[in-house]
Amino acid sequence: GGSAAMIFATSNAIIVSIFPVGKRGAVMGLTSGAVYLGITLGPVLGGYITAWFSWREVFLLPLPFLCSALWLASDKLVLEPHVPSDAPFDWAGLFFFVCTLSLALFGASRFYEPVGWFAFMLSAASFVNFVKTESVKEKPLVNVGLFTSNRVFGMACLSMVLAYSSSFSVSFLLSFYLQYIAGYSPDTAGLMLVVTAACMVVVT
Repeated sequence: GGSAAMIFATSNAIIVSIFPVGKRGAVMGLTSGAVYLGITLGPVLGGYITAWFSWREVFLLPLPFLCSALWLASDKLVLEPHVPSDAPFDWAGLFFFVCTLSLALFGASRFYEPVGWFAFMLSAASFVNFVKTESVKEKPLVNVGLFTSNRVFGMACLSMVLAYSSSFSVSFLLSFYLQYIAGYSPDTAGLMLVVTAACMVVVT
């Protein structure tokens, strides 16, 4: 989970630092296509592995691909030299950011319990403090002013949140419905989940 978070947070920054302006749109499209290709193959391969072996083997399958990607990145990827910054690290912003996400996820996992709603309220309070903290800092962890001053940027981020939230949540819940309610085997359920993700691959 930590490794995935690091990749999600830096993939576009890596693309911007490597490719010229004229190629960034195409590369970002390919990156999005690769994400949805993973979403397409994930349920199918995961379903067959779970049906034939065990769900534990799902975590072993990516290892050869990860090792290949690590080798290619270390051998071919040339990033811009790191420029040291004199700005102090925003520990307060990091604290409220982590609290906001952690409490929101905990609340979502306890949605039907009072403690879940209490966690949601704490998450909302932490988010308000996060915005206040970042608004007054000269060099914040997240420049919250970008979301209000640049309308195109703000709407693009909002559309990405809605798109990924809908696609990931639907596929996640649908996999349980197909297996435990509809009674399909894991491999059959995986094949049924391909349709939406495959369309996303083609569009991106």
